Amino acid sequence: MVSEEALKVVKCLSYRRIPKLRGIAGGMHAGLPKYVPVNLKDIAETGFQEGKEVSLETLKKKGLINPSRRERKLPLKV
Repeated sequence: MVSEEALKVVKCLSYRRIPKLRGIAGGMHAGLPKYVPVNLKDIAETGFQEGKEVSLETLKKKGLINPSRRERKLPLKV
């Protein structure tokens, strides 16, 4: 039979061998936004007419958002 102390030592050693999570729980990508948020109030204030298309390009032209690097590829959330 194996003593309790030997089991504790084995358990401690196996814990050290398991890889740990680093960064923001599960990876650095967990904290990044998945879309570009825009408020309806801001869209109304900039002078968009009813029935006009609202896209990243039109919002950028009006100066409402400034997408850079990763944000250029993200979808828009209104």
